[in-house]
Amino acid sequence: MTVPLRGDRAAWDMAYPEVHASDIDDETYLYHVPPGGVTTVMQAIFTIEGSLSVANNPLRIYNVTGSAKTISKVFLSVDTVPTSAAIIVDIHKDGTTIFTTQSNRPQIAAGANTGQSTTIEVATWADGSYLQMQVDQVGSGVPGSNLTVHVVYS
Repeated sequence: MTVPLRGDRAAWDMAYPEVHASDIDDETYLYHVPPGGVTTVMQAIFTIEGSLSVANNPLRIYNVTGSAKTISKVFLSVDTVPTSAAIIVDIHKDGTTIFTTQSNRPQIAAGANTGQSTTIEVATWADGSYLQMQVDQVGSGVPGSNLTVHVVYS
């Protein structure tokens, strides 16, 4: 499928790297859309400021997109690294973990700033459902601080 579009080509190229453009003139480009169309990847982000402790986060992020989404990754980062033990985070959908195999939960190893998991057993996020984040484990020396959790979905 080809779609003629006008506007900032650089912005389109950054937003849709899987779509290839051909110049028609200085302002119009013919975009070649791959079979199946373009997949938009989005993120739901949870944050905890300050020193971490084991706790449930009561905040809910609802899927209000009008369609079911698929969670593909949970990525974690901290400003202050944990020591002596990993930070382990869980994501719950409507009150139940999306990691039915608990060893698949994302974690940040002691001494590291980031970690992730792409092994998500309950990946479908229905319209109207909500996600919550909980910290299941923190560093046993330094707990770690300023946590950001990215739930990546499309």
